[in-house]
Amino acid sequence: MNYGSLTFFQISCVSSKGLYKNITSNSNNWIALQFEGWMNVNRNAIGTRVELSLSDGNTLISEVNSGDSRGAGNQMIQHFGLGGNSLLQVKVKWPSGLIQDITVLALNSKHTRGAFRQF
Repeated sequence: MNYGSLTFFQISCVSSKGLYKNITSNSNNWIALQFEGWMNVNRNAIGTRVELSLSDGNTLISEVNSGDSRGAGNQMIQHFGLGGNSLLQVKVKWPSGLIQDITVLALNSKHTRGAFRQF
């Protein structure tokens, strides 16, 4: 079951590998978004930008990418910690230029969305 607490595994050529598990207990909100390309958007939707508007007036921004440096890789799921805020709007900017606005998504869960498909 996914409770929104991130766990990650690190491998390094200069130090030992490590598993880091978040064992905190809180009731903060979170949301995870995974994007899938279709037609003229690459399969993993790399380059897709997502903007979340929160109830406190802040905006969270993330972009799907496959890695940041030599030998590094990222998961394709965009995970956002929202604290005690609610989500007002999600704006998805696909690499093709299409922009989609989403106003209703359940908090504390993962959502998968495909390019050019209705939400």
